[in-house]
Amino acid sequence: YKKLTDEQLDIRRDNLAVRPPIWRKLTTHQKVGLLVGIRHKRFCYWYDTGTGKTLLSLALAAYFRKRGTLNKAVLVLVPNKVNKSEWVREIEKHTNAEFIVLRGSSAEKWDALTAARDHIVVETYAGLVRMVCELKKAKRKRRNELKPDALLVSKVAKLVAMLVLDESGSVGNHTSLAYRICRLLHHATPQAVRNDHGLYLPVVRNAACQADYVRRPFQRGLKFPAPSTFQLDCSGHIHSLRESD
Repeated sequence: YKKLTDEQLDIRRDNLAVRPPIWRKLTTHQKVGLLVGIRHKRFCYWYDTGTGKTLLSLALAAYFRKRGTLNKAVLVLVPNKVNKSEWVREIEKHTNAEFIVLRGSSAEKWDALTAARDHIVVETYAGLVRMVCELKKAKRKRRNELKPDALLVSKVAKLVAMLVLDESGSVGNHTSLAYRICRLLHHATPQAVRNDHGLYLPVVRNAACQADYVRRPFQRGLKFPAPSTFQLDCSGHIHSLRESD
């Protein structure tokens, strides 16, 4: 895709099942990302800050919604409350989609998520952790600790048709609750998108991407064992993620 001109990308667009509702607003690398996202159900955008990951995710959601494959909510998970405001601003700017920002207690958030249906739902990683975890007595420890409730995680998955993990490196490593929960949701959700701008090396940030740097792109982030999973950088390179990565 990276070698295609805008005119050639437009031809690829015309060959899709439906015309993407958001297309003219996209830059060339965003159009490439949209086409790849339509083709592959689980993937990662290693785009740098300011390259339009949020708009791209909204364009994907709008496409799948128009195509009829999204009949439930789109869950967007972000690192903090500031990111919630940023998503609200982008949603209002670029789409007419209905959205809900989860606020209040876990019970109130569950009520909002259950009623969401075809909304875009925005929540923080920490907020989701509290929603699907219960305090249980820790083994060999005097204090209680939060542990994921499989039934609650499954309940979220049943309410969501698309999962967007914004700044996915924020979930930490395999020992964190956010990591474990997002991993479960990732495999249970029909559509899963990860947005990240890199964690260690200056990879997939510039137009001249070095594929050698992408072998182990995230030691702290989510691992994707599915052989059909791909990550896309802002130059249009597509990299397959093997289980060893």
